[in-house]
Amino acid sequence: MMPGVRPSFQAVGLGGVGEVKLIEDLYWEVRRRGGQQAQLDFDFALDEVAASFAASVADVRDLRARGSFVPGRRVPMFKLASDRSTAAHVVDTEHVQALLWRPTRWSVAGDPTLDFEFVARELTPMSSVSAGKRVWLTQRSERRISLDALLVNADDRTPVVAEIKVGGDENLELGLIQALAAQLSSDSQRKRVQSQFSDYFNIARPASTLDVYVVTAQSPPRGVRPLLAKRAYARASELMVSGVLSPWVRRSHFLT
Repeated sequence: MMPGVRPSFQAVGLGGVGEVKLIEDLYWEVRRRGGQQAQLDFDFALDEVAASFAASVADVRDLRARGSFVPGRRVPMFKLASDRSTAAHVVDTEHVQALLWRPTRWSVAGDPTLDFEFVARELTPMSSVSAGKRVWLTQRSERRISLDALLVNADDRTPVVAEIKVGGDENLELGLIQALAAQLSSDSQRKRVQSQFSDYFNIARPASTLDVYVVTAQSPPRGVRPLLAKRAYARASELMVSGVLSPWVRRSHFLT
């Protein structure tokens, strides 16, 4: 994949914030503005983004979502593949499994530290399993936000929250907010992800933060969306020099 403009952000230092809404509320407030021009006309402060994100993390901190896709604990597949990578011939059943499983490493031109592997799609972090059935952890439908894709950094196994925008599908600024609203940054949710998809993550050294990618394809070159993209880059660049998101988000990148 070829990288677009990729400003990183880690945190936002805030002060004097008034009433704090959840990041999901901010997402819907922006989205319900209607067209792209209406979203461009609607401005909001960076401290509102950071405070809303922190409020959402605190709100889901004590949720105990249940449900694993893998019974029991096993050696992660990436470790099996790594342990047997130097073998001159097939040594055991697990070696065959690792060869069949071996994931595609997606390359980011110019910055291999961003290379990633695909883990899963369409996650619903605010859902759980109770009595064998999928249930919602919130009664508010606005908070039932799905995640386009869960990725993992190909080298250090950090989870990557990814929002995907293709063609005229919304815009980068909304995509950035939507990715932040994925509700996976609390300790309990992050541990849940790493446990459920243990083949991809290093459980012995779980990541303490997440990465955020906004991935675009065939973005319209004209109209309002490029202006919203420019503002999204600027917001991310400003967030880079601040201080509140760093406990949860290691970095954010825009990829095309």
